[in-house]
Amino acid sequence: MVMAALWPVVAPIAFVFTFATAFCHAVLLGLPLFLIFRSLRSINIVACIVFGFVIGAAPIRAMIWSVQYFELYAHAAIGGMPKVRSGMVIPAGWITYVRALAYCGCLGAIGGFAFWAALISSSVIAGVAVATDRSWDS
Repeated sequence: MVMAALWPVVAPIAFVFTFATAFCHAVLLGLPLFLIFRSLRSINIVACIVFGFVIGAAPIRAMIWSVQYFELYAHAAIGGMPKVRSGMVIPAGWITYVRALAYCGCLGAIGGFAFWAALISSSVIAGVAVATDRSWDS
């Protein structure tokens, strides 16, 4: 009930934050990679998906990798489940870390696939050599 009342206030803020994050990922991380691969003439679906995964996972890795300073967390728990014990990351901590990377990386891979699909279907971008395997067309 409270969320329904606050949604008109929260939605524009969430949109601005989400748009700013996506824009920064695209311009600061994706555009340089696109320009590099365009100069190499090797833009293909695998490169778009793999580097989309990397672009999605890399900033999250930088933000959540606080466990590199083990001495700060002699014992740490998230949601009641211990992640660090006696300054050492236990398997549950690594699983949480890898799960977050995989989640954000998969969102980036979906974005990379969408970029590749838009690049292939668009005739506006001229002069971009896109490697495609059309053997399944026939």
